[in-house]
Parts: sequence; structure tokens; C-alpha cells
Amino acid sequence: MGVLDGLPAESRGWLDELDPGTLRMFDRLDGVVSPRAPYGYIDNPRFKELSGGWGEAEWRATALWAQLLTLTDDVFDWPFLVQVARRRLNWTPRERELLWRTTGSVSERYADTVLEIPVSAVRRVPVAEREPLLALMTHARRQMERLPGVIASPVVRRLDDLLAEHLAGDPGAAVRALLPADDAFADLLHDEYGERLGRVLPMARHWATATAANPSRRWTQVAAERLTPEAAELVREILGRVPAYREGLRHNGYVEVLVYLEHRTADLLRGMIWTCEPLDEPWVTGLLGDVALATGIGMGGSGPNARNERVANAALGVLDRRGGLDAVPWLARVQARVRRRNILAKVAGILASIAAREGLTSDQLLERTVPTFGLGFDGSRTEDGLTLSVTGAITHHGRTTIPKSVDRGLLAEFRATAKELKKALPAERFRVERAMATERVWHWEAVREFYLDHPVTGSHARALIWEVLHGPAAQRVRPGMLSVILSKAFLLAADTEITDPTITRQLRP
Repeated sequence: MGVLDGLPAESRGWLDELDPGTLRMFDRLDGVVSPRAPYGYIDNPRFKELSGGWGEAEWRATALWAQLLTLTDDVFDWPFLVQVARRRLNWTPRERELLWRTTGSVSERYADTVLEIPVSAVRRVPVAEREPLLALMTHARRQMERLPGVIASPVVRRLDDLLAEHLAGDPGAAVRALLPADDAFADLLHDEYGERLGRVLPMARHWATATAANPSRRWTQVAAERLTPEAAELVREILGRVPAYREGLRHNGYVEVLVYLEHRTADLLRGMIWTCEPLDEPWVTGLLGDVALATGIGMGGSGPNARNERVANAALGVLDRRGGLDAVPWLARVQARVRRRNILAKVAGILASIAAREGLTSDQLLERTVPTFGLGFDGSRTEDGLTLSVTGAITHHGRTTIPKSVDRGLLAEFRATAKELKKALPAERFRVERAMATERVWHWEAVREFYLDHPVTGSHARALIWEVLHGPAAQRVRPGMLSVILSKAFLLAADTEITDPTITRQLRP
């Protein structure tokens, strides 16, 4: 049992290419195969005893022997292949060619592990030295297409990265090699960004390696070395397509399934997100917030699960490491819409860390960082006859029809702000309702500044009845605003003035 006895007849001629010393090693190694139905397995104690004190030549012979075992019918031990593949060995060109010849047919038993040793043998070899093996490598990659579920495996990713390096002269083909068309977003990248991604191929190859939960120091260093202005612009454009992207049906070889982002597409996006961390650009925080929200909510925009938790967590992680108060409103939106517990816990942790740096509680931090969007106290902004309300409605002198004579630049600005308002209002409603549920209390000055007088939060807060917890009081408010007297709430006339004898009294909605 072993290579010398079990190698198929059509492959036995390969043994004639090996030197006598290698064949003697094969004979010794065949002796460590232990028969256990239905296959033989490597007897690790016997192998460990045999391999003591081995040098380079013995380990190369062992790797060749292990690779040839994949062609036999009576031995099956894929962990041994992975174990041997981890060794850095100095292969000869003839040995590398023999390793790749063994990958010419599909092995359903070994699946992608047949690539472990061949890929390891060429991974650190210059492109020019790999060129004679390109046809065999490409054929082996096509064989993997016939096996379900192996495209996302690490060794197939490594092979795709090597093939993409060979295709540097054809940017579109290089990107197709690097990113399989497993979902609609990958299709979009191929169709609309393939050529441009190919022009920053070293950076794109690095993005595709973002398989860990967080970037290592080495990963970040390499990203900084490869980042170019063109790559940064691609990050902005491609991540900007994520919020509008939706899941769709796709055939997986058996049935149609609902697909959002497959693993390799998600990892490429995660690499782009990590690249945003050192960028000093005004668009970064908002873009990461939008991506976190779009990927953190459930399929169809609701539900307890996330569309893609790895991408959402990557965006939140970068927001956390960048820090700054400008991230808080975006985190509040995620908190209001997302239902995935792991993501909510991460958001709460980020808010708590930012709040601690500012000397505030998380709730105080949230209420102090709600943007006004340029709205006045009454929740509107009017300019050149054009009015934007807190609800996001835009009118011209009270009419919804906007004439062509209106400044197009101003109208575009109002529309962009309206879009942001429609995202912010649900988050503020959620925050106010949560405060009511927890029976939170404030001092009057905080209520007035962050709730009643705020143009956005006030749209919800002014609809509430506020209770004075420590007895009767009269509070100074804006004319026409809600006042609290004798624990009752009512609206003052526009010309009414009242005094504030005790601004430290506590209130709750």
C-alpha cells in the first residue's frame, strides 16, 4: 500500500523521472501507511520517528510522495498534505512541474487540498520562473470549478492571486481571476470597474487578502505602501455603491438561493474599508456609516440577522479606530435600524469608548452630536424662496413644484440634505423613545438645548409632555414653545415671557 504500489498505470511513468534516492525514500515512506478501512492513513508516530534529523532533500521527497498519494485509490490523508505544504522547500523546476502535473484531474476526496503542496512550491517563485507552469496552473484552477464550495478556500485564493499576477498585462482578466463572479456585486465590479481595478492590481490583490477580523500591522503597512490616489478614488466609488445594492436570487449549482455578498467579494470590500482608516478625507466617516448600516440590516432591510456581518463589523471597526465625534450620528443610525445583537453590542462599545474620552455617558454623547443640518429653530431652512423642512420636504414659496429658475446648485444641496434628514429622523425617534422606556431624567437646560430647541430632535421632543419630578416650577422658554408649570404642560402665546426660578429641576418625558 502506498505510492509505489497504488499509483495508476497512466502515471507510473513519472517514477522514471525520479532519481534512485527519491525512489528509496518513497519505499521507506510507503511503510508508514497504516491500513484502516476504508483507506490507509499516515501513522504519525512512525513518521515522526522516521523523519527525525531529515534535511531538505528528504522533505522534498516526502512532499512529492504525499502529492502522488492523491492519485492512489487506497490512501486518504489530507491533513498530511497541509502539514508538509507548510515547509519552505527549495524545489527544482522539474520537481515543480511534476507537482503540477498531479493536479490534472479532479479528486473529490482531496478536493482543494491537492493544490496545497503545488501552490506552496511556486508561491515565492518569480513570475518569470512560474511562466512554464502557467498552463498547468490554469488547468488546475478550472478543475476546482467542478467541485462545490471550494472557491472560497484559502489555497484556491492563493492560486487565483498567482494567476492574477501573470495577467497584469490584461487588467480585466486579472480582476476576473482575482474575484470570482459569485454574486451581483462581483459582476458589477467586473463590468464597471474591471479595467480600473486592474490598473491598481497590487492594491487590489492586497484587498483580496483581508480575511481576518481586523487588519494586522503588516497588512496596514503594505496597504499604505500600495495606496495611490487612483486606488483611494476607487475605494470611494465602489464602497459608495454598497448602500444601494440589494440581494438577489442566484443558482448555486443545486437550487436558487438569495445571495447578497459571497465571501470573496465581502473580503475585497473589507480590504477597501480597512484602507480608509488613515485617509484624511471628509467623505470617509459618512461613507463607512452608510456601509455599516446597509450591510448590518437584515435581508430585505429588516430582520434579526445582518446582510453581511463581516463587512458591517469592518466598517464599524474603522470608525472605532479613527475615533472622533463625527462618527456618533452615523453610529446612532446603525443603532436605530440594525437588529443583529453582535453588531449592536459593538456599536454600544464604540459609543461608550468615545463617550469616555469626552467625559460623557453614551446617552449624553448621542444627544450632543445630533447635527442641525443648517435648519433653524423652527425646523426649516429658507434661501432664495426655497424651503427645506425637517421632514425632508422641499418647497418653493410654499409650493411643491420647483420652477426651473431656481438655482440648480442650491436645489441639489437641499436635496442632499433632505436625504440625510430622512436617515437621521428615525434614529432620533428611536433615541427619544428609548429614553422614555428607560425613564431617563435631565436638567431643564439640557432638555431645552438638546431636545426642545433642537431643530431635528425637537420634532419628536416637542410632541411629548414633560414631567417635573421635584414639584412646581416655571421655566423660561422661547415664545410659542412648550413650558412646564405645576407639572403640567401647555403652549405659551407668542408674546408670553416667564421666569425660571430653578433651572436645576429634573424633568422626564
